[in-house]
Amino acid sequence: MPASFDDFIDIVKSNNRQKLKEFYLINKDKFTSWASKRYEVDKDTIIDVYQDAIVTLYQNIMEDKVTSFTIAPGAYLFGIAKNILNKRSLRSKKMKLTDDINTEGAALLDYEIYDKIENEHRAQLLQNALRKLKDNCREILTLFYYERNSIESIMHKMNYGSTQVVKTRKNQCMKTLREIFENANDQ
Repeated sequence: MPASFDDFIDIVKSNNRQKLKEFYLINKDKFTSWASKRYEVDKDTIIDVYQDAIVTLYQNIMEDKVTSFTIAPGAYLFGIAKNILNKRSLRSKKMKLTDDINTEGAALLDYEIYDKIENEHRAQLLQNALRKLKDNCREILTLFYYERNSIESIMHKMNYGSTQVVKTRKNQCMKTLREIFENANDQ
């Protein structure tokens, strides 16, 4: 299996079917074992979620939504699958996360790692969404949220007529960013 995520990206982009199949099968057993212990859901649903996660991973790589990571491809895949399971759980209310974690499940899944993976994935999606914004929107949001400039400071830096105009523009930009982010996150 690939030593790094970058190696895996090369395997996906070159359509190396043998390596892809190997990756699929190795992680399928690990994931189905983990998910069946953590979620009260039938095996068919677990397999569906796993396949959806594989497709999402593949599409994210092919569409350059994910270009590099420092984590293992299997760990990233688990993060995607966990997200899908949690979304389905929230939507259907049919799955119930079990509270008891046995030692085998705990050894298989270090929750801090998967939370980190999920956060990295969301950060990557957010960065991609920011890049899709128009320059002035990106600048307003960067100044306000990343550089912690005040509305008045942004008004002066960007030559707006009033703070109300900056507030309105910031809110419009945030709405656009949320839409782009949600669309990317749903894929």
